[in-house]
Amino acid sequence: MSKTMIWGLGNELYGDDAVGVIISDRLKRTPPADTVVYTCYTVPGNYVYAIKRERPEKLILVDASDMGLIPGDFRRFSIERISDVSFTNHDMPLNLMLNQFDLETFVIGIQPDRVVLGAPLSVKVASAAEKVERILRREGTDEIAPL
Repeated sequence: MSKTMIWGLGNELYGDDAVGVIISDRLKRTPPADTVVYTCYTVPGNYVYAIKRERPEKLILVDASDMGLIPGDFRRFSIERISDVSFTNHDMPLNLMLNQFDLETFVIGIQPDRVVLGAPLSVKVASAAEKVERILRREGTDEIAPL
């Protein structure tokens, strides 16, 4: 049983929307201790089975999130806040999908600069991705300012 599960969300075709996918792909190469990492792309609902199988204590979702911040800024917020921000939940509302589980769940949202078909990851969001990856590797999510 892993104590932490990380889901990277996003669409690699839309510039900064790929940031969650990029972070999870990097983390999967050498996952932090007691952590299992999934790259969910735009279909997090397909990974609910993993929660049932792995029974983590904590689920961290990482995705681009339009929070009205400066591009590259990132914040931590409760899954219940998804309706309060422009968060791409990609399929069934995540709070409804995940509320059935008894586990600590939160989102690390990264403010995108550009979400345009075919655009590369922006410099500011690429820098944020490196910072968020380092924070996740040392289990320092409490360092991330809440939204």
